[in-house]
Amino acid sequence: MLNCIYDCRYCFLQGMYRSAHYVVFVNYEAFFAGMAGKLEAHPGEAVWFFSGYDCDSLALEPVTGFVSEMLSWLKKYPRAHVELRTKSTQVRSLLAAEPKQ
Repeated sequence: MLNCIYDCRYCFLQGMYRSAHYVVFVNYEAFFAGMAGKLEAHPGEAVWFFSGYDCDSLALEPVTGFVSEMLSWLKKYPRAHVELRTKSTQVRSLLAAEPKQ
C-alpha cells in the first residue's frame, strides 16, 4: 500500500508521494515470492520483514485482508518474522492469528 488514510499533521507521509491517492497492491503472490527469495538467500538465518514505514499496513486490513494472508503464508517459514507498525485499531487479524511456536 502507498499513502496513508490518516491525516496526522506531524507525519512525513503527507508529502512523501506526488499523489494523495491510496494505492493498494493486490499481487500478493508476487509479494510472497519476493519474501521467499529473501528467505532462500539467507538459509538458516532469521529473516525480518517490516511493514509500516511508508504506509499503515493495518489501516485497510478489513478491505484488503493482506495481513491475514501474510500471516497465513508465514506459517510455512518458522525463521521468518514480521514487524507491523500502525496507528490503526484494525488489529482483529493479529488477535485471531495463532502465535508462532
